[in-house]
Amino acid sequence: MPFRVRSADFDDLQFLYRLAQQASLISLPPDPEALMHILRKSHESFSNLNDPENAEYVFVLEDTTTQEIIGESLVYAQYASSEHPYYYFSVIEKIFTDVELGKTITHPVLRLEAEKSPFSLTGGLILDNRYRGHPKKLGNLIALTRFVYMGMFPERFHKQVLSEVVAPLDENGGNPFWEAVGSKLTGLSFEEFLALNRQKKTTFIGNLFPSDDIYLCFLTPDLWPSRERVRKGVGHFARHIIETVGFQYLNRAHLHGGPILGANLENINVIKKGAFYRTDIRNESSLPIEAFLGSIKKNRFYGGKFPCAIESQTVFLPEFAFRLLCLEKEEEVFVSPVD
Repeated sequence: MPFRVRSADFDDLQFLYRLAQQASLISLPPDPEALMHILRKSHESFSNLNDPENAEYVFVLEDTTTQEIIGESLVYAQYASSEHPYYYFSVIEKIFTDVELGKTITHPVLRLEAEKSPFSLTGGLILDNRYRGHPKKLGNLIALTRFVYMGMFPERFHKQVLSEVVAPLDENGGNPFWEAVGSKLTGLSFEEFLALNRQKKTTFIGNLFPSDDIYLCFLTPDLWPSRERVRKGVGHFARHIIETVGFQYLNRAHLHGGPILGANLENINVIKKGAFYRTDIRNESSLPIEAFLGSIKKNRFYGGKFPCAIESQTVFLPEFAFRLLCLEKEEEVFVSPVD
């Protein structure tokens, strides 16, 4: 198995730039200078040099045969504060009744909210287009292995974990929801909105968006935010993966129109089922199950999904897993069995 997940290195810049050009994500701009800043912050976070509230962890999927980086995901340890609120829409229904006419009508509306209590946020999920549909389910690998790290160091993250799923784009890369709502209210293009968000400049949202509810009946139904309204392909894929480990739709939408899902850290399946074991070597033919694994060496994270056997406090792994995870016998490793 030539694939592993690890903490990002500075040498990964060229590969991350190529991945960023394949998607339009707030968290991964197609800008080498901005990407290097992200890599630097991630390196400091894995080295525990950042304040916990400023930590950002970038994980990459490596094809060890070619030494190419073919996927990426990330985790923000803290994504909201009283100084920097997290703005989103609550998707709610308002009911109006006229007794004389005997008529009741339900209006779905968007209500701007500002979350000031800190939470952790996952995002930045990208898999190289060339590897989609791979039999090893590489999208699952890069998406779920980050939760192994969170399970190893739960004290670095908040109890509530949110995840934004990307909204549909048009054929020109524009965001129809933003053009219909955000652009008209702020005068900003979608690209300008993305640039401000990447710099975590969000005060314009509280200043320019109305406090009144936005009635969705004034938009065409294809623009109404919902659990189902996600970007074709990558959005469906990302939502499905996080739902399999316990995330649920919160009736919230990001300002770009994509759904927001959430879970308690301790209830995320990969974390809930995980524990630390001591390692030993065994022939692969005698390993009956698969598990997500994670190890730390010199502040670097290595992880992935490997065949194993668990007996008492020991996990038996094939020799290639020791090599890819930089392990030695009797070392401690985090193990989360796959259902």
